[in-house]
Amino acid sequence: MTPPSRRPWTQHLLAVAAALHVLVVVGTGLGTAPTRDGPTDRTALAHWSLGSETVEDALVRVGARWNAGRRALLTATGPYARCCGTRQFWGMFAGTYRRSSRIEVAVKGPDGWRDVYVEGQTRDAVYGFYRFRHLARRIKSDRRDGLWTRFVASAGARALAEHEAASAARVRVVAATIPKPGSGEGRRYTRVVKSGEVAR
Repeated sequence: MTPPSRRPWTQHLLAVAAALHVLVVVGTGLGTAPTRDGPTDRTALAHWSLGSETVEDALVRVGARWNAGRRALLTATGPYARCCGTRQFWGMFAGTYRRSSRIEVAVKGPDGWRDVYVEGQTRDAVYGFYRFRHLARRIKSDRRDGLWTRFVASAGARALAEHEAASAARVRVVAATIPKPGSGEGRRYTRVVKSGEVAR
């Protein structure tokens, strides 16, 4: 006995659903195009344009359209992407930038400030969790300061709870410049980009 064939409209519906799913997976996985806003983006543009201002202008125009379309796609499909767990960006394959920053948490005691957590140096059960690395990038690049303010309150409260003798906790983002290979210079974190304190 021959099984009944699917109705044509169900096949079309499944094809549309599959195409939309692929669009969401690809669209949320690809990153943003470089702009002229930051030093890293300007370096990337100079590399891809081969020194031609005409090519660079064209890349910026195309990149602006791509970024706008990607934002619209993420806005429209955000809930579905989060539900499917497909918001894994390709930034995990990116190379090392010449500029870097790290999060530092310190507590204030009788002898002054003392670091209790330094990103990339201190082993920590919470901040060492692999998912925190993505959150740390968002915290350091958050321009509206909403996520940063919440993180300062959370990290500061945790530091004060773990160090009862401390009178205050400080959370900072400290920037550094990575030297060129072979220069013999070490990476130095000296410029404070963000800073917040929590008092007991």
